Amino acid sequence: MTLLSVVIAYLILRWWGAAKPLHNDTWYFRWCDWLAQRPALAKMPVTIFVFSILGPVLALLFVLIAVSSVWYWLQLFIAVPVLLYAVGRGKYSGFVMRYIRARHQGDWVEALAAYQQLTGPEQEGGEEESGEESGEEPGELLAQDDWAELDQRMLEVVSYRGFERTFSVVFWFVLLGPAGALIYRLSSLYLYRNGEEENELRAYARRWLWLLEWPAARVLGLSFAMTGNFVGCIQSWNHYLWSTEHSTAEVLRHYVLGALNVDEELSTEPEATEREFRAALSLFSRTLIFWICVLAVGAVVL
Repeated sequence: MTLLSVVIAYLILRWWGAAKPLHNDTWYFRWCDWLAQRPALAKMPVTIFVFSILGPVLALLFVLIAVSSVWYWLQLFIAVPVLLYAVGRGKYSGFVMRYIRARHQGDWVEALAAYQQLTGPEQEGGEEESGEESGEEPGELLAQDDWAELDQRMLEVVSYRGFERTFSVVFWFVLLGPAGALIYRLSSLYLYRNGEEENELRAYARRWLWLLEWPAARVLGLSFAMTGNFVGCIQSWNHYLWSTEHSTAEVLRHYVLGALNVDEELSTEPEATEREFRAALSLFSRTLIFWICVLAVGAVVL
């Protein structure tokens, strides 16, 4: 059922494109607000966070158990919508292509706007230390026309968005089923539900999301070695394999650079930058196909 769910969800997403009607998170934010207003939980912030994730997940497990008692394959009609709900929010490739065009034309304002939109509130993520996390505008720390720095930041956010939108969700779906995919997405949503104001709950959520992403990022890095430049990627993978100091986005950027076989410092030539970002999008696309093929082989063998 796992393989079939992933394939069906993949085909639906290819057909839907950016329009994803299932991405309505109002119910979850209302649930979190309700928990925050409970006096008994107010004194224990970590409990609020745990229940915000545990409540919907337990409800999902109850539904899965109920339908499986009737017919096992009925779970498919639950698993696919959950998987579609769990994939990343907002646009992705459109903003990347917008940045590529602006970079090629030397349009700093347009390129910076594309970068800021990709790191906006609707694009939740798990970076631990960045301008977005500190509450600063992403462009405030950039000098005017500092293309080299903007290229580095853009590649980092592109690497992370490509990961969190699909690969981390599929990773936990394969390991824990629909509940795993839902746990990841709700954890990501919780981190960004209160804007960028730092507090104790946000600290819990950030660390928890980083823990969820840690094994998935390493598996994706190893996959890049299979679908990209093996030697370059495997060197980066070995270097960051046991790292607990770097954010997920930073680690993934190094994996992507290794897979593309480019230097750590991106070329300042617009043509080179365009090729590298296009190659990064292609890398994520063929790695997703690679994962589906591995799942297919695993389903046959097991």
